[in-house]
Amino acid sequence: MRRRDLLSLALAGGFAPGLLAAPSARSLLERFSRQAARATGRFTQLMLDKSGAAREPESSGTFAFSRPGKFSWIVESPYRQSVISNGTRLWLYDPDLMQVTVKNLAGTFSAAPVAVLFGSADLDKTLVLQNEPKRDGLVWVKATPRQTDPSFAFISVGFTESGELAKLELTDHFAQKTVLTFSEIKLNGPIADDVFEFVIPKGVDVLEDRQN
Repeated sequence: MRRRDLLSLALAGGFAPGLLAAPSARSLLERFSRQAARATGRFTQLMLDKSGAAREPESSGTFAFSRPGKFSWIVESPYRQSVISNGTRLWLYDPDLMQVTVKNLAGTFSAAPVAVLFGSADLDKTLVLQNEPKRDGLVWVKATPRQTDPSFAFISVGFTESGELAKLELTDHFAQKTVLTFSEIKLNGPIADDVFEFVIPKGVDVLEDRQN
């Protein structure tokens, strides 16, 4: 289950009066997409069922991205897993299984959750963006794909009022939710190119996804 959900992540109304004057969460997301060319940070990930109960233990790790489409998503605890893209190819590596899946990214995640944070700045082409009410001390924007996506129904992105990315909540078509909480984010600093490349270890099974 955890591997499928992480793969989905990889490929995958205005405010009520008086809640917040400005800026709106939509404008904060659009500004983040335009101005954050690169970033590094940490995340925690919690998967919830439709009743809100945890489906498995919380995981945590590090991330990095460089627009458009380059990213590194490394789960460190409670298990190790890597999802890395150089903008053209994507590698999903599970050291416990000694297995890596390789995908061609061309056209596969233009509207997926990963594109909202790591893709191009032109979100309106593939997503409908809608401000949501403030909650949990954050301002929120809902992003719904313009074309049905089997991996998710919509996502909500939460920002602090000062414009810092704080949370992303992905809701699938079964009302299950993946909650990502971000911390220690550093914007537009130098990131080595090899962060977004994956060298396949010896003895690992390689699965090539040729559907794309």
